[in-house]
Amino acid sequence: MLNKDTYTPLRPYQLAQQMPYFEFNEDASSAFYRMHLLKDGGIGLCWKCPVPSSYSYDNGYNDTTNELRTFLEGIPPEYEAQVIITSHNNLIKPLQNYLEATPNSDRARLLRQSRAEKIRDSGTRGYATSERGFTRLRETYMIVTLRSLEGPERFGLLKSTTEILFQALMLILQTLGMDVTKIASNFVGELVRNSMLEFREVVMSAENTLNNMFEIHRMSLEELKEHFWTAYTPSYKDPAQRIPVDGLRPFDEQIFPLPVENDHHIIKIGKDYHGTVMLAMMPDSVAPDYLGNIRRTLNGQTTFFTNFTSANQTAEKVKLTLSSAMRKRIASAFNKEEAEVYGQEASEVKTKLFSGRKIIFAMVGITIHGFSREEVEDNMMRVASNYKKLSVVPDIEKSMALQAMSYGWPLTWRNKYSKPFARTRRVLSDDITDLLPIHGHWGGHGRPFTRHEKQIPQSLYVNRDGEISFFDHTSPDFMNWHYAITGSSGSGKSFAVVDLVLQLFSSGIEKQYLMTIKDDYDRFGETMGKLIIIDLDRKDVCINPFTGEISKHRLQQWTTTVELMIAKGDYQISRVEQRLIEQVVQYAYDIVPPDDVLRPTWIQQAYLKFPYSDETASSSSTCRTS
Repeated sequence: MLNKDTYTPLRPYQLAQQMPYFEFNEDASSAFYRMHLLKDGGIGLCWKCPVPSSYSYDNGYNDTTNELRTFLEGIPPEYEAQVIITSHNNLIKPLQNYLEATPNSDRARLLRQSRAEKIRDSGTRGYATSERGFTRLRETYMIVTLRSLEGPERFGLLKSTTEILFQALMLILQTLGMDVTKIASNFVGELVRNSMLEFREVVMSAENTLNNMFEIHRMSLEELKEHFWTAYTPSYKDPAQRIPVDGLRPFDEQIFPLPVENDHHIIKIGKDYHGTVMLAMMPDSVAPDYLGNIRRTLNGQTTFFTNFTSANQTAEKVKLTLSSAMRKRIASAFNKEEAEVYGQEASEVKTKLFSGRKIIFAMVGITIHGFSREEVEDNMMRVASNYKKLSVVPDIEKSMALQAMSYGWPLTWRNKYSKPFARTRRVLSDDITDLLPIHGHWGGHGRPFTRHEKQIPQSLYVNRDGEISFFDHTSPDFMNWHYAITGSSGSGKSFAVVDLVLQLFSSGIEKQYLMTIKDDYDRFGETMGKLIIIDLDRKDVCINPFTGEISKHRLQQWTTTVELMIAKGDYQISRVEQRLIEQVVQYAYDIVPPDDVLRPTWIQQAYLKFPYSDETASSSSTCRTS
């Protein structure tokens, strides 16, 4: 049965019938909350979360990788898991919370509404990023699934014998005219009870593992149904429409209600087109976030999926050892080097297994969603080209495109039914976690089911993944609410300051304090129409940040500010002049009256009254001239 030439075993249910159909616990405090009983007797659970913001935290990449690797290595044998990353361009729903937080000010409401409309249109129509390129904003979320064994599979090698004995017993009891309902119900009830207890322990371990970078929550049937309309049929999805689940109809009839057409390598569901590119062969070596570039460069709708199942570690280690010894034994003069390399790789794999890594079976693919056949075909060719650049062997699915696409749906992939598909590969747990594009940037405040959910979004930006991010500038995530905007000449620092101020105005924050150098302030004032005046010498319009006693930090800040003013242009300040400036600023603190604070006026007076020597007179005059 392990031979690839054998036919696939008969699959008892169709794709839609594999959907979770019974959510048997609605109590949020229960350990079985939102678990699904499947028609084949297994139990499944789906989690949803944003893509971990690995690049926005110190050591974030290592934390994300360790969590996923620990989760995969903790999957019991024959259990199956999936990681699904879906990106879509429908931004109306994420903008609802942003618009609902609009303040009472009419001007603020207009500013926020205008920005929301531009962001929404950029998700569908795109916006220019250069003279020859454009992109579309998107929202990305991740689904992690876990499903247990089927009921009969728990008996292992005795599965067939147990089934035969059970059927024979039921037949004998029926022939004798005895009631078999009670016996069958007790047998099935005990089997389901044991399955639930074992699955609960595995789920609790998984949730304790994925509790930091993966901010997971259990998906409901409504969220699973909404995932179908968002990812597979975006043409039919009305973002403002609530997705209900009809309790009187089977769930499989509600999840795939549209006709499905299989046109060779393109699948059409309703009016939308889909194509799948599978990873046919793993690269020789991987690096952190190896396929992350592919996920970020596609500006359309995509679903990146990876399916896992744990292997028998002892059996795999024995196979690896015997295969290496056999190759070495029968190696000739023509393939001796090949046998030596294979033996070296086998030794490295066994070393990793000894250190705690595990061998798992994995299937990797990406489904391209589009509104036209040409769009899907172009993106599939682009993905295949990027795969080849990364030394990954791609395979655009043609005759088996429908089967490949079905493997990207939660809880439908079964390892035993995909053996002849020849896309499942043996991989090490650390290699597959480095390969997957599970690393992203921070999505901001106000995102549901995250630790930043309660913060009201005030500003809206775009992170480096092309996703919209909401920020609450009063959040303690920002140290002291202070910002440093840096960049090269012409990078848009002044524009960023103006944009930030406008967004804070649109949030109803009327009092803002900005400290900047005069050059930047001139451009800022021109953009804002000279509405705000900043003058440290005027107590009625500005709060001086340098109040209080002299300190080393304040002295350094003022000294650096004066040096920047003097060094405007190409003038280079010498070390003697730097020491002089520091002495002058320190002297300025001494001549400030008790009822005032250090201002530029007092620094100017300090330059005039400072008892400098004749050796530094020329330097001081140079400073004043500059």
